Amino acid sequence: MAERSGGDSSPSMGAEALQAIRQNGLPGVVLWLIAAGVVALYYLVPAAEPAFAAVARWKAQGGFLYSIVCTALFAGAIPFLVLRILPGSRSVPWSTLGFLVAFWGYRGFEVDAFYRFQGLLFGNSATWTSVAPKVVVDMFVYNVVWAAGSQLLAYHWKNQGFRLGAFRDFDWARWVTRRIPVALISTWVVWIPVVTLVYSVPADLQIPLFNLAACFWSLVMATLTEAPRK
Repeated sequence: MAERSGGDSSPSMGAEALQAIRQNGLPGVVLWLIAAGVVALYYLVPAAEPAFAAVARWKAQGGFLYSIVCTALFAGAIPFLVLRILPGSRSVPWSTLGFLVAFWGYRGFEVDAFYRFQGLLFGNSATWTSVAPKVVVDMFVYNVVWAAGSQLLAYHWKNQGFRLGAFRDFDWARWVTRRIPVALISTWVVWIPVVTLVYSVPADLQIPLFNLAACFWSLVMATLTEAPRK
């Protein structure tokens, strides 16, 4: 690649986005298979109906508390324990456990509230008139305005050792013009099929299905955003 004016030889945003997509390719396929497999079980395997009914009942009875606890478990505690077992990441500090549990516990509450709001706006049927607008608002409003950026900032704070001055020399211009667009592009490629499947099941099963996908995604995020060790 030819060096650009000013001596900046960093890759273009398009090249960086393509690299991110390739990096998330296998995780994306795994997420799609997980979500598609669960949805197929729900709609095609009558023997699985009691298990889905039980999970839906737990979610209905637990409400926001279910979403907080289960998301903290699936996207926080389980990925951390996996990282502690894998040979290449056994040195991940225990402070990461507190971060992942707190971050994803809150995210569980937030996503539950967002799903409920979407249900009020567009209904909860498994039709395209309900699912399609939910996917559009989720991916191109909620993620653009809030979800992607807040997650990147939270993980940056973690990787800086939770320091109060973690953002003192932060390159906000590059974050807005490069990090966020690249993160959004790779997120859309991976998550548009996943949230389409999430919104195709009844309301009380959406958070449980999101938890299964978030479990694997959180592990990927923890690995990809891990600060390099000296």
